[in-house]
Amino acid sequence: MLPSGFLLWDKERLVAEGAGAVSIAPIIENKGLFMGKEVVAVISGGNIEDKLFRSILLQKLLRARAKGSVLLFT
Repeated sequence: MLPSGFLLWDKERLVAEGAGAVSIAPIIENKGLFMGKEVVAVISGGNIEDKLFRSILLQKLLRARAKGSVLLFT
């Protein structure tokens, strides 16, 4: 899962497969260019299997824990 796909889940509880979340990747990487502007990004593709999605989230949590980072799911 792209970092943008994980961010969509973490912040907005939106499920999008990697290709469906790719539209927000440039926005995330270039926040300064988009700050204070109205921006539209098409997010699509919730066709990720639940088991795979849970597995990806678990891997992300385990990596963060190994680095000493904390991920909060609100």
